[in-house]
Amino acid sequence: MSQPGHERIPITADELMIEVSQRLSREVAYTNKQAGVYYTETNGVHRSGWQGWRIMSTEIMEDYSIHIDGQWLNTKEAKTKVYPHQLVREYASGIQETFTFLDSINALVVELENLDCNELSARAFFTDSHDPNDYEIGVEDNILLIAKKKHLIRNQNENYPVWIGITIANGIDLKFSRTMDTLGSAFSPANCQLSINNSQLSIIVVAGDTKSQTITLAKQVAQNYLALIEKRKKRMEDLLNYSYVRTDNKRFDKA
Repeated sequence: MSQPGHERIPITADELMIEVSQRLSREVAYTNKQAGVYYTETNGVHRSGWQGWRIMSTEIMEDYSIHIDGQWLNTKEAKTKVYPHQLVREYASGIQETFTFLDSINALVVELENLDCNELSARAFFTDSHDPNDYEIGVEDNILLIAKKKHLIRNQNENYPVWIGITIANGIDLKFSRTMDTLGSAFSPANCQLSINNSQLSIIVVAGDTKSQTITLAKQVAQNYLALIEKRKKRMEDLLNYSYVRTDNKRFDKA
């Protein structure tokens, strides 16, 4: 006599969450389905030369940092929840940072919630050079643009994006500064700053071949990031349910 079948309960991305405690960092990698990979730490500064954002196996950006009222948002002090489509860091201050590497385009989103501060700054880091003269820096349409002077044109021999663009969704006005900073072995030649009058905002970071392409992509992502995040989550859930596996052991299912 055959055993009765189990009810097929759809698998959700939320139920596959894995929590990582403070100062117990784990490596995690996300892809954008194309040539982009973001390989990072759940709770800490990058430890490997292969970590960071890479496209066509080439470093585009090593990491990013956020300062709240002049204080670094230290990822070592966060509790992190890792989901198939994104990771969420929760800080003792109540601030929540949600990182999502988007599908099919060269872009990432950092959503911040529960902010209670006056000023915020964000910057991108690179490992190529600690000399600010080696970077091309510009500001257009409320977007901070950074490129490496040794790579200003994408071609067959250097087949990867040229520019990084950083902006804030919802059209919040930014100030820009060429002040330098370091994070581990990485260097940043500039940052963007803003005054805060609400409890949440979203930072958009994109990569493009030209200034105009980078600006266009940053604007598109800033306008549509919520739908793009939901689209990525749905793709993950569709894949999980296409290759459906559910057992009586929830820890095994997460693996």
